[in-house]
Amino acid sequence: MRHNSNSNRIVKTLTKNTIQLLYFLALATPAFAGNFEDGVAAAARNDYVAALTLWTPLAESGDKRAQHNLGVMNQMGLGVIQSYQKALHWYRQAAEQNYPDSQNNIGVFYDKGLGVASDLKQAAHWYRLAAEHGFTEAMMSLATMFDQGRGVEQDYTEARRWYASAADRGHLGATANLGILFQLGRGLNPDRQEAARLFRIAASRGHKESQYNLGILLRDGNQLDEGVRWLRMSANQGLAQAQTDLGALYYFGKGVKQSFSEAEALFRSAAEQGYTAAQQNLGTMYFEGKGVNQDYVEARKWYLKAAVLPDSQAALGVIYEQGKGIAIDPKQAADWYRKAADQGLAKAQNNLGNCYRIGAGVPMDVEEAVKWYRLAAEQNHKMAQASLGLLHLEGNGVPRSEIEAARWLELAAKQDFADAQYRLGLLLRDGVEIKQDLSRAVKWIRAAAEQGHASAQEDLGSMYRAGLGVPIDTKESEKWYAMAEKQRANGGVFQLAPIEKVIVHSKNGDEVQTNWKGPFPASSSQVLIEAKNGKTGLIYEIFQLDWLIEQANAGDSEAEYRLSRYFWSKDQQAAFKWAKTAADHGNLKARFLLGMMYLEGRGTDKDESKAVTYLTAAAEQGNAFAQYNLGLMYAQGIGVETMDVEQAIRWTTSAAKQGYEPAVQQLLLLQNGRFTDVPTRYRIEFAEDGDSNDFKIKKDRNYFPDIDPNIQQRDLPI
Repeated sequence: MRHNSNSNRIVKTLTKNTIQLLYFLALATPAFAGNFEDGVAAAARNDYVAALTLWTPLAESGDKRAQHNLGVMNQMGLGVIQSYQKALHWYRQAAEQNYPDSQNNIGVFYDKGLGVASDLKQAAHWYRLAAEHGFTEAMMSLATMFDQGRGVEQDYTEARRWYASAADRGHLGATANLGILFQLGRGLNPDRQEAARLFRIAASRGHKESQYNLGILLRDGNQLDEGVRWLRMSANQGLAQAQTDLGALYYFGKGVKQSFSEAEALFRSAAEQGYTAAQQNLGTMYFEGKGVNQDYVEARKWYLKAAVLPDSQAALGVIYEQGKGIAIDPKQAADWYRKAADQGLAKAQNNLGNCYRIGAGVPMDVEEAVKWYRLAAEQNHKMAQASLGLLHLEGNGVPRSEIEAARWLELAAKQDFADAQYRLGLLLRDGVEIKQDLSRAVKWIRAAAEQGHASAQEDLGSMYRAGLGVPIDTKESEKWYAMAEKQRANGGVFQLAPIEKVIVHSKNGDEVQTNWKGPFPASSSQVLIEAKNGKTGLIYEIFQLDWLIEQANAGDSEAEYRLSRYFWSKDQQAAFKWAKTAADHGNLKARFLLGMMYLEGRGTDKDESKAVTYLTAAAEQGNAFAQYNLGLMYAQGIGVETMDVEQAIRWTTSAAKQGYEPAVQQLLLLQNGRFTDVPTRYRIEFAEDGDSNDFKIKKDRNYFPDIDPNIQQRDLPI
């Protein structure tokens, strides 16, 4: 926002100052001097009727000073009913006598459409007449019109000339705007030193906007101490922009000691003035819980106040998509994302692409998703670039192309997006269409692993074990496996939430028993679990621990297996004990689980050869998960004497024939002589709620929501 003339400011200046000015002019004009001075005195004591009585005859006889003052009184409704038409009549009378004050005010009337239709060309004409007669405020107004191309052809040279003329007469706003021209290089080469000099002139005289502009200029020039000092001076004068940017410095701890409480206080002060950037920032602090207690309801309130800003619109999309402090509403989420996306906000374009990709709040339409991803990706949004890359890998909404996939993934990878680095590494390692490049594959997988990407750490460990792109190094392999294991452990895999209440329903849904204990209900019953973590779920089986132990001690292999799962996140040694007992009793799922425990060293020493033994036993019994993992081990030479692609293909084929999709994908790679993974990854998850369907196949998420809230700072002067 510039220091433009506005009608209220000009009128107040005229009302307050012009009468005094005319009083001094009257000393040099003997005719009717007494009447004019008496009118001045009457106006000074707020007796506008008397002033009007004294000035009207003078105005009618052609006294331009009195004509101008009658214009002011009619404009402001002082002693008369307010009338822009009568004000304009008297201003014209004086203006025709080259009275610059009236010429300026006629310019304001045409500029703002007061009593006449807005006509910027007429406004510029009258401002120019007043400016040429030395009226400072008109010089400022004319300069801004040339600056912005309002009513005249945009001309920075003319703008600079008139700003300079007004600045020479002490107009602080003109001094500031002249500084902006030098800072931004409008009509001339940028000159930050000259801009700073001009800002400093006005700032040192208390001009809060110039204090702000100087502070921002110094901040961006890494002169943070002095920049903060000027920003603080401007903020102390109540300038919302300065409060907001000073708050951002406290938020990030840049140039000042980081203080979320200081940031919150400054943002709130500016937000309560209606400054939307501060309202957005306050919403972000409530969203994050920084400087305030996390409160999504308050966050939404402030984001709604700032909802003209695309970042706030995108934040509201996140709130509705994720149900933060409100019921999940995919349609509302998509609507807010669209508002921001239509304004060109890349993160909103990315998220709207996600909505179309999965059909959340909008009909599923992958081609529409591609359109929005591409708009965001072309703005260098790394998540959209990664999503485009994955769509090209799948041939979903775009032609399948590993070359295009690699191009988009690399753009995201170069921005340190770990998932893109990892997927690109896999593509370079295992791709069929593009040339295999193991050294680059290692580079990108390592980059992701060093950012804590668990899958990348696992794969890097595998590559060190197999000597793919790196020398075989067992110690390095174990290091990366251990790091991945630590990451996985933090995820709480297999953890069962403590049960709060169990309600048994009959087949038709009627409640028949509450807080049930005892053996499993009949499979035709429905059991509603209410867990202490707040989750509820409708399942067919539930157990009580004491009953389960009793059944396991009686030799029930299913109970033994379930106990191993129960202890998985609580006591790894107990989990191993029960898994081994169940496996030795012939339980198929336990054999698979025990193989994985030996492979990963859970509850026992890592022993890859025993892992192969138990996985083979489960695989021979037809367990697709065991077959798939056994295929991986033969392909990588883990737990077996040597890599054996033939055996790898055999077991992977067995799993694929059972419809296990990751095995189908894996088989294609093996048949093309590639390694053991595919960029479109799948994973196995155990059910956490007691569901009798023990394993779930989950496809890795191939889209990336951008949910990071934004703290807004200004880059341009005001």
